[in-house]
Amino acid sequence: MINEAVSRQPETALAILKAIFSYDPAPALREVKVPIKAINSDLNPTNLEVNRKYAPQFDVVVIKGTGHYPMLEDPARFNQMLADILKGLPK
Repeated sequence: MINEAVSRQPETALAILKAIFSYDPAPALREVKVPIKAINSDLNPTNLEVNRKYAPQFDVVVIKGTGHYPMLEDPARFNQMLADILKGLPK
C-alpha cells in the first residue's frame, strides 16, 4: 500500500490535499440528528464549543497520554471506550 501511495504523481497528492482542506463539514453536521461521540487524545484537544455549534449532540471522551492515533497507541483502552459508547446508545 505504501509503495502504491509513493508511486503516485505529486499532482494527485496535491489535488487530494486541496479537497481535504477545502471541505466544510458544517452543512453536513447540521443534518446529522443521531448522537455523535468522538474518542480523541489529549494531544489535540477537541473543541466542544465549536463542534456543538454545528452538532449540539456532539460529545467526546479523551484517552489521556496518547497522540494522533489513540486506537493504535492504546488499543485496549480505545476498545473499552468504544464498547462503553456502543452500550450506551439507544436500541
